[in-house]
Amino acid sequence: MYRRIRLVDGLAPQLLQMKSSRRSDGEISKAANQVCSNLGFRDDEIDLQCIGDDPRQAADWFSLERCLILQAMARGQVRNVLFEIWKDSLDEVASVTDIRGFSSTSVVGGMERILEDETERRLSLVHSAGDDDEKAKLLKQNLFKELGDDSDSLDFRRTMISQYNDIYGSRDTSSGSRADVTEPRAGSLELPSSPFDDDSLSHTVAISSLSMADDSLSHGPVGRKGLLRSSPCSIIGSTVEREWVLKHQQSFDVDAVHVGGFCSLPNQSQELIQTVLPSKLLQNEVLPLNDFVPTSSFDFRALAMPERNYYSFRREGQVLSRVCEKHAGINESEDVFWTLSFTNSTFAGEYAESLVQALYRCPIIQSISFSERDPPIQVPTDNEDESGSTTLAHLAGTLPPWVTCLTFDNVLSNDAFSQLVAVFQTMGRLDLAAEGDVADGPSLSQQSSVAGAAFQFLAISNSPRLRHETFDLFYQLLGSQLRLEKDLGLKHASLPSLVALDLSGNLLGDDSVAALLSTIYDKGTRCSLERLDVSRNSIGRGDAVRRVLVDYVKNNPQSESGSWTSSLTWLGLASNNLHQGRLSIDLLEMLSNDALGLTALDLSDNNLDRCDGQDLLQVLLTSLQTNKQVCSLDLSSNVFSDASINSFIETSKTMKWPHRFAFLGLKGNKPPLSKIQIRGVKDFLARGKSERIKDYKEKRHQPAKGAVFAVRSSYATGRMPFVGEASLDTTSTAASVPSDGHILPSRDGSLSPLGGSSVVSVAAEPTPPPPPEEEEEKSVDTVPSERTPGLTGESIVAQRADVLHREVHTRASAIPVNNKITVLFSAPLVYEDVNIGLCPINSLDHELEREILWQVFKEASRDIDLSFDCATMKRLLAHMTVGCTCLHFSGHGHKSHLTFEDGRGGMHWLAVNILRDVISRNAQGGSAPFKFVFVSACHSLLAGETFVRAGVPHVVCCQQESQLMNSAALAFTRAFYLALAIGRTVRDSFEIGRQAVACSPSVPSPETEMKKFLLLPEGGDHEYAVFNAEAVQEWPRVKPESTGPHEMGGAASVPRRSSLMRRSVIKSSSRHVHAGGGSGIPTDHHLPSPPQGFLGREVDMYKLLNAVLEKRFVNLVGPVGMGRSSLAAALCHYVHDRKQDMNIDDIFYVRADEARRNHPLSAILVPLHKQLVTAGRTMPLPPSYDMDDVSSAVLKALQGKRSLIVLDRIEVIEESEGASELPLFLNNLFRPQQTKHVHVLMTAQNPLNLPSIGGVGEHVQELGPMNLKNTVKLFGISCRHVCTARERRKLEAMVSREEEDARAGDASLSTRSRDIFSRLGDGIPARIVDCAYHISEEEYHDMLAS
Repeated sequence: MYRRIRLVDGLAPQLLQMKSSRRSDGEISKAANQVCSNLGFRDDEIDLQCIGDDPRQAADWFSLERCLILQAMARGQVRNVLFEIWKDSLDEVASVTDIRGFSSTSVVGGMERILEDETERRLSLVHSAGDDDEKAKLLKQNLFKELGDDSDSLDFRRTMISQYNDIYGSRDTSSGSRADVTEPRAGSLELPSSPFDDDSLSHTVAISSLSMADDSLSHGPVGRKGLLRSSPCSIIGSTVEREWVLKHQQSFDVDAVHVGGFCSLPNQSQELIQTVLPSKLLQNEVLPLNDFVPTSSFDFRALAMPERNYYSFRREGQVLSRVCEKHAGINESEDVFWTLSFTNSTFAGEYAESLVQALYRCPIIQSISFSERDPPIQVPTDNEDESGSTTLAHLAGTLPPWVTCLTFDNVLSNDAFSQLVAVFQTMGRLDLAAEGDVADGPSLSQQSSVAGAAFQFLAISNSPRLRHETFDLFYQLLGSQLRLEKDLGLKHASLPSLVALDLSGNLLGDDSVAALLSTIYDKGTRCSLERLDVSRNSIGRGDAVRRVLVDYVKNNPQSESGSWTSSLTWLGLASNNLHQGRLSIDLLEMLSNDALGLTALDLSDNNLDRCDGQDLLQVLLTSLQTNKQVCSLDLSSNVFSDASINSFIETSKTMKWPHRFAFLGLKGNKPPLSKIQIRGVKDFLARGKSERIKDYKEKRHQPAKGAVFAVRSSYATGRMPFVGEASLDTTSTAASVPSDGHILPSRDGSLSPLGGSSVVSVAAEPTPPPPPEEEEEKSVDTVPSERTPGLTGESIVAQRADVLHREVHTRASAIPVNNKITVLFSAPLVYEDVNIGLCPINSLDHELEREILWQVFKEASRDIDLSFDCATMKRLLAHMTVGCTCLHFSGHGHKSHLTFEDGRGGMHWLAVNILRDVISRNAQGGSAPFKFVFVSACHSLLAGETFVRAGVPHVVCCQQESQLMNSAALAFTRAFYLALAIGRTVRDSFEIGRQAVACSPSVPSPETEMKKFLLLPEGGDHEYAVFNAEAVQEWPRVKPESTGPHEMGGAASVPRRSSLMRRSVIKSSSRHVHAGGGSGIPTDHHLPSPPQGFLGREVDMYKLLNAVLEKRFVNLVGPVGMGRSSLAAALCHYVHDRKQDMNIDDIFYVRADEARRNHPLSAILVPLHKQLVTAGRTMPLPPSYDMDDVSSAVLKALQGKRSLIVLDRIEVIEESEGASELPLFLNNLFRPQQTKHVHVLMTAQNPLNLPSIGGVGEHVQELGPMNLKNTVKLFGISCRHVCTARERRKLEAMVSREEEDARAGDASLSTRSRDIFSRLGDGIPARIVDCAYHISEEEYHDMLAS
């Protein structure tokens, strides 16, 4: 095993280069393929995940996958710590009381059977993966029902750890040595197949060894050599990784867990988590180890991007989308927190726009962080923004709505921070415009934002250079004040959904922190913050902060009924030198009678002991006697004396009153706590933990009284509910329980739902709208202008939701026939010119537009049917027949025609008069079948006017002769449809969309771009609400009665618990709609991954498509590297989206397995049979089968079906023994009548040259090099030196219009064009990408200048 690793270590870079070698005979490439296969590389992962076998893409893929594996190990330690924290209390409660929900088996007793040795149980939590799995099961069974268990990677992690011990275990890792790898011990194990496909040890070590001393690779800000010199995690691909994995198995003192405060994890896991989640506050939200949150999953996935200079995110976004799609399919849980992190990187060019486009393809990502670790924190300065942080500030205004957490850790300059505040101000104005007058129509929820993301968490930390004046402006955005209206023109907070804020490490000082707290503790601001971290801000004596807190307690005594309560429950004041004043002792005194309403307080690292002669720990005990809310207090890294701690322990033993105080951090105290002291503190805290468990278990099983579901809108336990998810009722006083009969505990563990706030109940069925006359009599402005006594932010949001739900129905005259919208996408491959012949049509990014529309309707959560289809006349007529009221057309624009498809990949020039006649003939009751049409195409004014003349009353289109920009289209489409879906009128929605373009920081010349959108007819009455749909809890649901293959809809469904960990936008994306059929079960799982960087093959695909539709057997031939596999893969996806028009039931794609080349038929039939089993066409075969059994099963499964079988890379088996078995199988497939509708597409280097196979002839289509125009375009999107659209246009300008279609070798080529071809691989796609990877910056500029 060791020699194998060293072999791969040394040869991996050369193997990847030889694998992509494009010699005419292909022998080198074939041999390298075989070696890679034998060494454990999955060929499809390398070829399909990485453009042209680019090792940089392979390194990025490896780094992401490897970091996910290490995170799984860290999560195992999290569960072990969690078990140690709660096991004694769980066992005590289970043994003392008979409460339903507990396992009848003692928890500790269960673990005793696992760890029989008591000493080992006390000293080691992490000694084997099996114990980790068992502990997770026990925790999930007894308390944490949503706890993640990482079962998908358990076997792989277990074997990987064992193998690390076998190979490297003889080294002494305790000293942190970074010596070279020593010879492994004998008996090393082979790794099993990894759930992460390409992440077997041989593969990962191979990729990690890509440390080529290639100067062309030095594109990152760090100085390490090789591809992984800019690894996203400091332990990836280095000796540190080995030490981390080995130390992961070493024991640690579990006693420290009980006094660890907010950092109770082992140091190595804490450091790893700190890398991907830089904010301590966010760490505590995702991993609430020192809080009582039974609904938390303690599950996160961090996608740590490599450290580099980012001028674009297109290539990285391709890898990211693959990783997200893959792991979203592996992990079905919706309680996983996904975050994307960037560390030690710079940003410029088209980075922001390309990142946003990538995020729209990755709806599972909820959080993004940007951090700078290496440089020391600087003193305040006005240095220029060298890292591109202004780009990040603009990015904040364009993020998708599901990105609700944003972290800036030591990255913002003063200019960037000022622009960030301006972006938030703009977002506030835009949302205010979207809300408008409530009487004019429904408003957006506090959770939704037409401007982009509705942030719930924000961190601006470790940036002492930022000006305090800018922070003062930022504070104003957290609440609505009179000065805010005057200065900024706003009536409400620009960040209304923000409930957690991390401003730690900014050296703000006492006065600035006091100004922030005055906003939070001011009843009139309606500030929604629940968690605030202002650690490391040099508060010192804290006199100003103390005055704010004293005034709040004095003016809002909690002992009085109806007293207003601030929403703040978590306050971090660590490392602020609080020993200089009385603030610390006053804070502890204010815990009595829950005066501050805090559930958690961090006072660590403040040099605390005594204050004004008073013992702080004794003050704490006194306050706890009348406190029912506080759960956690961190006093770590202070200087409490032994006498003070001993007195605290002895006094606590005499106090028999029940308390719910469960966590006290004393880690790092000087002097350190003794074992006896730790035991005393642990015993005291165990009582609090037991009380919280008892309360939770008892309340969870109380019978429901008229309520079905309790909405918890706080950030800590879930996303704030979308307005209108179900009908909301704030008047009910009945206990609220979720659909499973469980009350959801508050973060503080208190018994009352919502932590003592008013209960927000959601009924099981939507409340029917009142009659119109009753609605007119009601006051629509029922949202309180200031906080009503006893209400917190959650209740106010609920009231707004109730108002919205009623007002959806105020326009009875606006009720359409149905709530259905059809999206027709037109993507013809070619059009025919009478003089030239077939002319290619550049493809549009329909996938991104489809994703945006899908996510918008998901965000709106209304009972609206959304369907996608191809734009053919047949499909248009079908949708008009079934009564679709709204149409969205997306395609190429033309001055006189609508560009539809002809059903076979060609252009159907639909004249406007024909379109008008078709719509008029299908008019229903004298009116047009469509009430609303959106034409998403350039030059669409004429088409829009055609729809108007045909009787469509509302048409949105782009002004004629305008080239619509991607960013503008994205901003307008999202804002317009979100407003339209929730019930706003067409005019209101149109204006909201235009304002979104005008306010978007990523749109160049926004004032000009917004004018390119038109609402027709001009001067018409557009005060019409197209949709009148009920709010639903879950969207979408599959409708069994769907009339088309792509229809999905929303409808009321069983409510489910909200959670911070639950994504507000489901991981299912719009691409699955096309695969849904009528059953909602995706059928695209047999398809290959879409080829990356695929372009310039429109004419070839058109010819191949028509050959496949007309001929039963087509062979696509060409040399290695010509792009045969990419073309076949692209064709599969093109046909799949049009199966109904092309009379194809299923597509089965099989790539010949290199590892099975000695058994040629099995290389094809075995994977084909597996796909047929998955599709439900046949049954699995018994273990003892032969190829005759497989062949018979496959042939029988294909009978009577219209199937397309794609056999890719047949040359793998052409020269093997038994290669003649393939024609025999094809003969058996083509000859019977039962399989006459099966078509076969094969890719190979050469034709079979057989006159007939089963009575079917071989149709050969040769694939040649690309023309000059597409050669340059492919190079432009693959070269790292070309990072912006402007640079790509400059590159493409090298090609003259006269020579765009020229090929290498044409006699008429100019000298310049010949030089371009010779530099860029003569038009062969694989060579083009190789050149793009290897070309230096000097060579690139020399090519431009030549």
